[in-house]
Amino acid sequence: MPKAAIADFVHSWEKMTTNVKTNAAELPPHIALYSDPLAELLEQFKAIGAAKDVRRAVKQQEVKDSNELQKKGKKLASKLASALIAHFGRDSEELLAYGIPPRRPPKRKPTVTKGQPESPGSKPPEAKPGSQAGGKAAEQPKPEDPAPAPQSHPAAKTA
Repeated sequence: MPKAAIADFVHSWEKMTTNVKTNAAELPPHIALYSDPLAELLEQFKAIGAAKDVRRAVKQQEVKDSNELQKKGKKLASKLASALIAHFGRDSEELLAYGIPPRRPPKRKPTVTKGQPESPGSKPPEAKPGSQAGGKAAEQPKPEDPAPAPQSHPAAKTA
């Protein structure tokens, strides 16, 4: 059974009670036993609907006011945090008491560059399987060939 909207009920009840009142002379008297209570119920129903609309409007205004207060609060909190940072310093651990994370140096892994001897007891880096193309182990760099020595007179040939 399809769900009917409240407006559909209200419209059909209004139409029914209005037409009963208009044609009361032509209808039997026992019809009023049902139409009068329905008309009263319809008025109560409309009053409740109007009250719901008022509450909905109040709620929407409260949500709007709350959002505006939240925006203002964020701005003020940001300014207060900036003032606390200016007072204590960006690196101060005292900022944690105010819910502000201090700036800390980044944690970096030690890197081994070419030509630096490794510390004793450290293991050489292992190649991960499948990290190289074709699954081959990493090759050591080959030394380059020295450049040829320049000739003083390339046009002069000795016989």
